[in-house]
Amino acid sequence: MKWRSALFTPGRVEKKTTLFTQPAREAHDRITNLLVLTHPALTGVWQFRETTKHFASLSDSGPVRDAVLSFINFPAAETAIKRMDLRESVSKISWERQRDAIAEMTFLVACSVFENFTSALQDLVAQSNGIAINNRRIEKGFQFPALSFDLNVSPPTSTASSYRDNWKTALALLPQSAFMIGRTLPTFPTRPNGQNILSDFEMKMQAYLLFKKLRNTIVHGNFDPDIPDQFEVVDKIVDVAALGMNSKATISHDGSGEYYITYYDVVGFVALLLSIIRDIDFFYLTSQQGESALIERLKAHRDSKASGQGDKTKENARLKRTLASLGGNQLKVDDVTRNHFIANGAWRV
Repeated sequence: MKWRSALFTPGRVEKKTTLFTQPAREAHDRITNLLVLTHPALTGVWQFRETTKHFASLSDSGPVRDAVLSFINFPAAETAIKRMDLRESVSKISWERQRDAIAEMTFLVACSVFENFTSALQDLVAQSNGIAINNRRIEKGFQFPALSFDLNVSPPTSTASSYRDNWKTALALLPQSAFMIGRTLPTFPTRPNGQNILSDFEMKMQAYLLFKKLRNTIVHGNFDPDIPDQFEVVDKIVDVAALGMNSKATISHDGSGEYYITYYDVVGFVALLLSIIRDIDFFYLTSQQGESALIERLKAHRDSKASGQGDKTKENARLKRTLASLGGNQLKVDDVTRNHFIANGAWRV
């Protein structure tokens, strides 16, 4: 037996090799598909409103509905929608509410996709380690920051967070491979642009936590009293450079105590999630488990068994293309890289 989903029908990203792990590819694909589906829906809602308002003065909902549907040319089989009072969505509901309602649904689904991703990653690590991982340390860990900030002092101070399972405890289950680090980011954790990947990831987790708290509030119907403090942390501690975005990913606040999410907040949240997924995928790629997985993939590739070329430049270029096709496009390929894979029986001599 198998299941089918209109929402999660695989798109193009799942088959691309810019990401290394299958859970990351699937999550990236599902989240980007959300936008592919959401944008036409928003466009259709706007067009529907523009069409309907021309007939809103009619007193009887029936003629309004018939007139609107004749302009939209709605499929005859969609009888459920044809029975609706179409004026309700124009005269009593603002565009902003409709827009943000669709965005809020997208937000809730995106949160679920990310949680499924961390769960699938835990299963992958457990499988590669050959052991069970207790207490969902990766599944829960990659959803929580490692620091707590005290904004009541100037400058703000930080201490270890109260979350026993946080991203640092999760990352401890992915011990680094010296070879993979040396071939991808020799200056780890500092990137060539000077940004610290681990410090930046902490900031991303701080921003994600704010959205997670709002998600739980929406789902469970009880306001999380920690939201105001976390909102201040994101507002005053997290910077855009750490997130790697053009603008800060955060939720909205009207100044009177109400916190909510708009369409533009969700766009920022989706960008934040994709960035977090890419980082976690890189952590796996550069781990000992990632190196073992890449070696096994390379061993199974047909080019690893073909006859080698005497020209080492061409041989390295072939290895580079092969690794890229396996999700290892970030690796620097030279004689050191090639000899390492030869020594592990994963590449031709």
